[in-house]
Amino acid sequence: YIGYKGNFIDKTNRFRVKVGNIKIPFSMEEYTASKYITFMERSLISVYDTPRKVGIEGLYYKKYKNLRFNFFASYFTNSINEKIDEKNEPEKPGYNVRTVFAYKFDKREILKVGVAYLKQDYKNQKISLKQGAETKLLQKKDRYVSVRIDGVKDINNVDLEFMYINDKFYLQGEYIKVKLDAYNKKKNDIYNFDGYYIQGSYFLKGKGKRYKYMTSTLGNIDPTRKGDIELALRYAYINLNSEDEYGGEQKDVTIGLNWYIDDKLKLYTNYIYAMPDSEDYKGVFQVWQARIIFYF
Repeated sequence: YIGYKGNFIDKTNRFRVKVGNIKIPFSMEEYTASKYITFMERSLISVYDTPRKVGIEGLYYKKYKNLRFNFFASYFTNSINEKIDEKNEPEKPGYNVRTVFAYKFDKREILKVGVAYLKQDYKNQKISLKQGAETKLLQKKDRYVSVRIDGVKDINNVDLEFMYINDKFYLQGEYIKVKLDAYNKKKNDIYNFDGYYIQGSYFLKGKGKRYKYMTSTLGNIDPTRKGDIELALRYAYINLNSEDEYGGEQKDVTIGLNWYIDDKLKLYTNYIYAMPDSEDYKGVFQVWQARIIFYF
């Protein structure tokens, strides 16, 4: 993509425009770069996220005393991958808006709340939602909750978000509501799915999380000379049951231990306790995984 950012009058009123294969500014966690998220993978509700699309995004940022305001808007259509891999698929245009308010109590205490809406015209195409545990190391067959709906006319998603940082302590959560309008089995059906997560962490060593006001996302951590250590916990839930579709439910508990060696190198370790409940599988499976990340 290409972009441009500048000021309206002064630095308290800023804007940014992007055009190309852009991230859709809907979910806070999905919009945050993968190298800055707290766990190795995003939460269960990532099954509802919209991946990169070809489109245009606008951002307005306002700073007024201790209050920060962000307004995002985007218009998009099929991604580059969809255009290449699904040549016979019709263009599926959509748009979204997102509003975020952040209040800075002092230098190391911040509270943020936000709401987002997304609508996409699906042109009577099918939608498949599949989710496994919060790991990408398992095969596709290990995604125990899933649903497929044909004849989807449009999708309407709503996202509620919050985040709180107080020195070394951090708390974040989101709730997503998904509504699908479909013409299926010779009748109009409305399907409703949802999910949420809440996660937090504490820095056993180091200053804590860094928040980027302009983009309303987490930022890079500049650790101390001997590295920072973060202990994190997340609980996540998704529900893929609606009408006569029974895709199942799943709950995940994830524990993370992160070592920020320097500002370009870190070590993640995650333990995931997954509890899927569907027609195909009901039980528990556990995953331990680790990853070294170097970025530049």
